[in-house]
Amino acid sequence: MLDVAYQALQTDDQEFTRFQSWYVDVGTNRVAPKWLVSQLTGLSVRDFTTKEALRLLAQLGIEVKRV
Repeated sequence: MLDVAYQALQTDDQEFTRFQSWYVDVGTNRVAPKWLVSQLTGLSVRDFTTKEALRLLAQLGIEVKRV
């Protein structure tokens, strides 16, 4: 499931680093939960809230950590 995130991390796009309170470990990177949900769903990060992203990741069994 996180294969999509690993592939997206290969680009020079630093969007994944835009987190404030929450993050997800993907390999050696800390990524923003909204960025990860965007990668998994294809939705823009503007289309959902952080709370919704956290809920979805929890349902998928992906651990989200507090900064």
